[in-house]
Amino acid sequence: GGTQISTPSSILNSTAPSPGVRLRITTSTGEDISGTRLGEKLFLRIEMAGESIFGIFAKSLKAISGADDDSIELLDSRGCPTDPIIFPGLEQVPGSRDLQGRFEAFKFSDTSVVRFQVNVQFCVDECNPVECGDGIQSYGRRRRSPDNLFTLNNSLTVNIATPRVPKLYASRLVYDENLGQEVLYSDTPLSKEIYVESGTRVDSFRDPR
Repeated sequence: GGTQISTPSSILNSTAPSPGVRLRITTSTGEDISGTRLGEKLFLRIEMAGESIFGIFAKSLKAISGADDDSIELLDSRGCPTDPIIFPGLEQVPGSRDLQGRFEAFKFSDTSVVRFQVNVQFCVDECNPVECGDGIQSYGRRRRSPDNLFTLNNSLTVNIATPRVPKLYASRLVYDENLGQEVLYSDTPLSKEIYVESGTRVDSFRDPR
């Protein structure tokens, strides 16, 4: 039994339960946006809903036109950026399990609507980064060394015990060769739509034109 809790549609809620996660597009100061101007500096954020024993890894991130007739791949099936100038990849937000990537607002020629869609998977504790070549590590995390140890303020070394995984999830963990660890796949991609206005001036909404 248990009580049904309703969640916003942006929070993952597939038939097989997965950790709660959401996709946000924000300004550089962290405010959610639905509309913006071409060239505005934005962040794409993937956030865990509350405390979790899981880390997040994102791949197959696409931007899709509002008419569904055009799309570009921003992260490939391994999680690597396909064009670091348009989208440089995701980094872990310091002090959290959330991921974020910085980019400038772009649009497709035939529509102002851009829909971002991304597949996420979860790793117990933290996800390893994937090596993308050219010195790029997707999603920005540095490997801990030695394993399961990390240093606070370069002086105190703490041993991190691997958390216990609830049976509900443990049976669904599968080994991912790219990351070299077991992951929990989510069947439902996250998506978020924004409206991008064109216009030469991106620094002012007070422009009378």
